[in-house]
Amino acid sequence: MTVEAPAGESSRHPSGAGEWRTGWLLVLVAMIAYASATVYSFSLGLFISPLQEEFGWSRASISGGMLLSAVLTAIAAPFVGRLIDVFGSRRIAIPGITIYCVALALLATVSSWIFHWWALWLVIACGTAFTKPTVWVAAVSKSFISQRGIALALTMTGGGLAASITPIVTAMLIEGIGWRGAYVALGVGLAILNLPLLFLFFDKKASSASRTNAAGGLAGMEARQAIMSRRYLQLAVIAFLMTAAMTGTQVHFVPLLGSLGMRQVDAAAAAGMIGLGSIIGRLGTGFLLDRFHGPQVGFIAFLVPVGASLILLLHEGNLSLTATASAFVYGVALGAELDILAYLTGRYFGLKNYGTLFGGLIALVALAAGIGPTLAGLLFDLSGTYVEFLSLTIFMFVGSALLVGTLGRYPGEFGPKSCAV
Repeated sequence: MTVEAPAGESSRHPSGAGEWRTGWLLVLVAMIAYASATVYSFSLGLFISPLQEEFGWSRASISGGMLLSAVLTAIAAPFVGRLIDVFGSRRIAIPGITIYCVALALLATVSSWIFHWWALWLVIACGTAFTKPTVWVAAVSKSFISQRGIALALTMTGGGLAASITPIVTAMLIEGIGWRGAYVALGVGLAILNLPLLFLFFDKKASSASRTNAAGGLAGMEARQAIMSRRYLQLAVIAFLMTAAMTGTQVHFVPLLGSLGMRQVDAAAAAGMIGLGSIIGRLGTGFLLDRFHGPQVGFIAFLVPVGASLILLLHEGNLSLTATASAFVYGVALGAELDILAYLTGRYFGLKNYGTLFGGLIALVALAAGIGPTLAGLLFDLSGTYVEFLSLTIFMFVGSALLVGTLGRYPGEFGPKSCAV
């Protein structure tokens, strides 16, 4: 079963092999940058215990910093998406990564005043607003058509790499140089890694495509028409539910295992399986999206994490096996989520206003990324367990699966001319 290129685009783009000859370096740099842009989230769970020990803050208060950052990022996301449509990803990514790395290092300066912690997370938001997935997937989407699914998957695999590496590296840094030193090391290290790559390469060709788009060169639905459609509303609800459930679980995964009796170092190692599962989930999803109807792929992918929540809720016996299995299953779903949203946005609404439309979804992703961890922390503070939050995630996953499964066929104007259903 195959998916044909969107009408009106195939004649202006090279074949799949040609796309990779000209675009492989773009995908590689975007993958590295996206991985770096997620470190703040994947590392937070490792800092919760040290912050509690030093300042006596609750888990909800610590996670609340991420919520404040998420709200500001959510407000900015649609505007950032529009800037990407007009100016291209390159002009957004370079200042965004710079601010983000500086802000991450500044977390080391926090005092015992909780408002200081929250204020620093607002600085984080000033960087993450310009490093969200919209920046990277917009550039890749405009450079790939027949291989768009796998290209997006490889780009977003950066999140899986970060999920695998960040907990282990962060735990080692905290143990070796303390939590303050760890934040400085993360910020400086990510700046050294990313800025040369972005300056030397990222998105020069796709930025010129954005200028062509501003002159009316790309097909797609008008932003207002798309936002008012049933399909966009469904994607918006999916973005919120899946992200709140997945991010809440991911941020609190190490503390969750600690509440079950696992040492932090062992819990961090188990959490690394989220990254491995994410890589497999992303690559598998990208492969399937290029060959099967996207809503069918999404329906299955969004039901997968139900199994992980059940594994933790029904835990008996070997805690190490439970932790590893649940982390891997969560990772598969985490890897699939944004790939599916990014892919379906282009297939249902075209590329003309892709940055604006996907930016709107990323706004909800950012908001949910703050609400999920805060809700998980609040429910734990109230009950002393994560049972309530894990139970809630099951309903969120099932609801998302039902919504994506009822999106229907792609439109003929900028979706595939034929597709297996």
